[in-house]
Formats: sequence, C-alpha cells, structure tokens
Amino acid sequence: MYMPQDIFADFWKRWNEFEALHGEESTFREMLRLKRTVRMAAHAIVEAKAEIATLKRPCAGQQVEDSGMMQPESKRMRIA
Repeated sequence: MYMPQDIFADFWKRWNEFEALHGEESTFREMLRLKRTVRMAAHAIVEAKAEIATLKRPCAGQQVEDSGMMQPESKRMRIA
C-alpha cells in the first residue's frame, strides 16, 4: 500500500520554520500534533480505499439476492 512519507512537505516545512522563529513551545507542539493527525487521517483513507478495492463484487451475469430487507425501510422512509 502506497502512503506518501510527508503530505504537503513544503507547507509543514514553512510552518515549522515560522514556529521556530516566532512561536512558543506550546504552539510548536500543537503544530506537531496537527501534523500527526493529518498523517493518520490520510493513512486511514488509503487503508479504506484498499479495503473497498478488495471487497467481492458480483460478476456480470450474477444476481444479488434480495432478502426483502430494503423494502420495509423504504416504506418507513417515505412515510416519515
């Protein structure tokens, strides 16, 4: 699975430089926390896409069984 090592590297580099020159320790830590959060979110998206790609889909000519579960819910949605 491909995951870029650093998303928006130039953005993070500039923010890092700004915080080093003008920020305080708390704002620098907040920047690092946000960077980790963005990386984790991007990684979760990549994993979700990979999982979706591996799901088995019906092939052409196959029929998906309809157990009738959607019909009552559709009626409820129309009434409500």
